[in-house]
Amino acid sequence: MGSMVRMVLGVVEEGEEPVTVFSAHDSTLIGLICALRLRNPASWPEYASCFKVEVFEGDLLRFSLNGEVLGCGIGGKEKDVVSVKEVREMLEQ
Repeated sequence: MGSMVRMVLGVVEEGEEPVTVFSAHDSTLIGLICALRLRNPASWPEYASCFKVEVFEGDLLRFSLNGEVLGCGIGGKEKDVVSVKEVREMLEQ
């Protein structure tokens, strides 16, 4: 999952595209959710689910699954928005 998280972060850091779309299976989405230390969604991702990574102010990220914001536990305390730097530091551990 680390390579997928790095790929998503690369797109965010380049900041050239207003929208980037990736396609994945439900089990990949769950793996990504776990790798990013996100709160477990209310239900397993169903067919045609939408996992969004929103970028605010250039370096703040918010994650959601089918419209449900998933708090991020990187850094020990769950919060709705996390910085790209915090995600990068987590990957380097």
